[in-house]
This record gives sequence, structure tokens and C-alpha cells, in this order.
Amino acid sequence: MQGTLSSFIVRILFLTLFLSLTAHATTEIDNDYAGALWVAKSDGILKLATANGHVLFEISDASDAQAMAIDERRGRLWLYGNGLLSAYAFDGKLITSHRDLSSQGQSSLATLTVSPTDGSVWLGSGNRVVHYSSDATILGTSKNSGIITAITAAQKSSAVWVADAQSISLVNEANNQITLRELYKSSSPLLEMHYVDYLQQLWVVTSTSLVRLDNAGKVQSETPFQQLKHIAPDHKGAVWAVAGQKVYRMDASGLIEAELNLFLPREGGDIVALVADKADGTAWLANRKTIVHLGLAGQTLNEIQEGKGSAGINALALFRDLIAPLISILNPVDNSITPNNHPLIEISYSDTGIGVDGETLLLFVNAQDVTAQCETTEEG
Repeated sequence: MQGTLSSFIVRILFLTLFLSLTAHATTEIDNDYAGALWVAKSDGILKLATANGHVLFEISDASDAQAMAIDERRGRLWLYGNGLLSAYAFDGKLITSHRDLSSQGQSSLATLTVSPTDGSVWLGSGNRVVHYSSDATILGTSKNSGIITAITAAQKSSAVWVADAQSISLVNEANNQITLRELYKSSSPLLEMHYVDYLQQLWVVTSTSLVRLDNAGKVQSETPFQQLKHIAPDHKGAVWAVAGQKVYRMDASGLIEAELNLFLPREGGDIVALVADKADGTAWLANRKTIVHLGLAGQTLNEIQEGKGSAGINALALFRDLIAPLISILNPVDNSITPNNHPLIEISYSDTGIGVDGETLLLFVNAQDVTAQCETTEEG
């Protein structure tokens, strides 16, 4: 199941300069693609609205997910837990699943990422790296010498990086075989890693510091940190970081912009998950019992108690539809000469996410607003 595709054609006919046709604006909004926070708990998956934290629905048959990843372009939530890889549509319907029999006896540590260019999925479980197609077919595997601690993928290319406790490697894949080319060796255990397309660099967490690397593995900055466990780049250069119950926001150089003590309910323990909102740079974080939404200055925007009873929170994933609609000029074609001064102008627009509100469409020709002269029809 792909993301929702809404396509429309807009036609403007200039009979005279001031005579207009009636506009038939069309509104097609798919609320499944509205901003959402996905919460993996030991007894299922919750989908929360980012606008107010309200629970939209629960997937009760997806329990004990160890890792989550979102395919924004295709509208899929990928989960991995107990040897089962599954993909769900944003409406909660199961799309596909694959039982990884070779994962038996592997470490419970798992990491998951999606390659946006083709929708394929990379899984690190124990010391194995597995590459799956968008329908959960295995494309390639590799066995590493150490336990995989992180996998991250570029958003605008097919580049993928893998980390274990000692090193970071760039993935090479050919003929269903995965090889790893080491780029960086760490003197301290590597815990987490994220690639940021905005910087074209990697943020890396070790047991003693926060490190920023370029594509070749060269250190660009290093900030000493003790007990640092989780980071979440905001995709505009800054990064959120968590150490124990302390939360930090830093700029691209590692300079701390905000620091606060976050006192979550003690029974929930330390923070287990952290994600940043690409739309506004805010952060969502959780311990086993509580979810908190933080503003840019560290202020609490929302607090949600979700780990009820023995069901604890394992992971978070956040979706915001930031992929712009596709707009194309169908007529007149490029470099054509119109036969008169009242040509038919055709424009198509489509979107694979939340959709396009036709009432917000504005069209200008030679700096003149001609929106009222548009006729909008659904393509096909």
C-alpha cells in the first residue's frame, strides 16, 4: 500500500482579460497523514496526535517492538520485535510482515532505519545486518564481528552507515552481499548515531562524548559528555541530547543552547526514547511511563501518562508531512508559442501525503491573480 495520491488538474481559459469562469475548488485531506507520534509499548503500538497528544488508535497485535522506523514517502510504519519485521499503513492496517528465524538467540538490541530513496529497510539485530525490500523480501545480509548499535540512512541518497561498539562503517552492497568499509574507530563505546542531510554529517554518541563526523569519518567537533544515551537531530543542524534525567539542546557546533533537569515519575526510570520534530525543532521524549513534549527553550508543552500498569514504553517515532506537493504545467508546453492571447492553461498538482486543500490554491499569471478563473477537476 503506497501513500495516498491525490491528483487534480486546474484549467484556466482566458476568453477576455476580465471574464472569468466559475472555480470549483476541491478539498482532499487524508487525516491519516496528519502529524503523529507513534509509541511502542510492551503491549502494543499507540498513534498520538502531535497537535494535542490525544490517542488516535492502538495496534494491539504489535507488542514488544524493540525498534521503529517511518517511511514518510510511502506512508508506512516499520516495527521489529521478537524476530518479526512488520509494516503498517498510517491507518493501522498491516501491510506485510516477515519472521526472521535466524534471529533466534540474538541480542535483544535492535535498530531499524528506512532508506527513503527506494523504501527499503535496514535492520541491525545482534551482530547481523539485514537489508529488506519495501515488501520485506531479504535483499542482502552481513555478519559483523560486534553487536550492531546503530544504523542510519541518508534521506537524499542510498548511503547507509552501520555502527558497532568500536567503529562506524559505510555499507557497500552488491549481488545480495553486504560489506562494511570502516570510516571511524572510537576509543569509547559507540551507543547511537544519526545522519543529518542538512549538514551532510553524522552525529555520534559515545560513552564519553558527543561527536560530529563528516562523510569520510573525520571529526568535526567533539563535546565531552558523561552518561549520554540518546540524541535526536532536528534536521536543521541542532541536536537534542539526553543524559540521565538531564536534557540538552545544542547547535551544530556542539554549543549548549538549553539545559534542564527533567523530573519524570521515578517508577518510569531514565529516558528510553527521544525524537525531534522536523517541522518546528521541538522534542518528544519518554521514560517507561511518561511522554513529554518540549519546546525550543526546554519548556514543557505537553505531558502524557501512557505507560499504565506493567506496560512500559520502549520506543518513539514521529511523522510530519513535510514533502511538498508536486506541481506541473501541462499546457502551454515549455517553449511553445500560443496562437492567440486567450490560451488554455492547465496545471496539475498531486500529493502523496496528507493531500492538498484546493481552497488554498493561488494562481498568478503575469503577476495577476487568476484563481477565480480556475476550474479544478480530479485527474482520472
